[in-house]
Amino acid sequence: TLMSGPFFTDVSKHWDLDAVAESSKAHALQRTGQPPEIVGAALYLASDASSYTTGATLRVDGGIP
Repeated sequence: TLMSGPFFTDVSKHWDLDAVAESSKAHALQRTGQPPEIVGAALYLASDASSYTTGATLRVDGGIP
């Protein structure tokens, strides 16, 4: 399973960006993700490289506590 945190996508155009910036301060990377940053994780899970991966949740969330 791929569990994503907040990413800037089309839906984020409707976010209160000041509130997002403030809440991101609690994340390890202190920012919101960009779409290309989740691609590698998705490709891993979709590829033969993950053939022995079972029951795992891969968090791509910038370090949300």
